[in-house]
Amino acid sequence: MGEWNENALLGSLWQKLAEDSRIAPPHIGLVMALLYHHNGANLSDDFHASRKKLMRFSGIRSVTTYHKYLGELVKYGYIRYVPCWHPEQGSEFAFTFD
Repeated sequence: MGEWNENALLGSLWQKLAEDSRIAPPHIGLVMALLYHHNGANLSDDFHASRKKLMRFSGIRSVTTYHKYLGELVKYGYIRYVPCWHPEQGSEFAFTFD
């Protein structure tokens, strides 16, 4: 996708998050961390990130809280998550919102 399309998708993501009454500040922090660690030119590309890095960036301090909000983002249809326990690779993520 081109830069304009990516900006439109990003705007669509923020709009959807803003209108979703289920979304709390920890969700936003986690989405920001995921966007920061997203390494592709295309917002729908798969990417890898570690729990440790995502927790540090998002300000979430508890592993239980991290998994709670990550699970909710998956349940609400914002991201796809494939866990990985490899210490260097990190889990696989993709943004899946419409």
